[in-house]
Amino acid sequence: MRSITDHLTLLVDLLKRAIGVHLDRQARLRPHVPTMGLAIDYTPAPTPPGPTPLPQQAYELLWHRAQRIAHRFLALFARWQSNTLPTPRIRPKTTRKPTTGTTLRLPRAFGWANHRLPEAAPAAGYLEDLVVNRAAELRPFLQAAPQAGRLLRPLCTALGIPLPPDLRLPPRLRKPRAPKPPKPRRPSLNDPGLRWRPWERPAIRAFHKKFGRD
Repeated sequence: MRSITDHLTLLVDLLKRAIGVHLDRQARLRPHVPTMGLAIDYTPAPTPPGPTPLPQQAYELLWHRAQRIAHRFLALFARWQSNTLPTPRIRPKTTRKPTTGTTLRLPRAFGWANHRLPEAAPAAGYLEDLVVNRAAELRPFLQAAPQAGRLLRPLCTALGIPLPPDLRLPPRLRKPRAPKPPKPRRPSLNDPGLRWRPWERPAIRAFHKKFGRD
């Protein structure tokens, strides 16, 4: 049986290989256009419906991010084995800066990489085997190094692997909402404080009888 580090290294290598195969296939595939000088109108076949295609830069970003996840995970695992993990620090909450329209960001939909990379199925299988079938072996490391969970959760989301209990975040505590102020009572037609003209009260009653009261 492979070690946890070898297992993660292999699945990341499979994911990077899938990205390379996909980009190479997209570069080689071109719509077939007749080159002979025939007097016919050529209309290419419509593309089947599917997810919105991503630019090549998005796949390159996923390639580098997967490699970075593997390096950080291996470093954390080595420090956990040597008992040199740093004490976790509580970082203060900071407001995120608004991103510009030119900033490239990966999708966040569940299983987005599987929908666009059919070649990533082996990597998804290895990841599911790691976080589900070897959960008991992985649990002590995740408890000692919560940073490893932040590395595995994006991979699970991209490859469509439901998060096991050891990787799920606790539910966020919502701030209690301020109680709504009570609605003011509607004035009654028989309120002695209201001064009605002789014709106003019968007209209002007739309106309520015909159209109802909100």
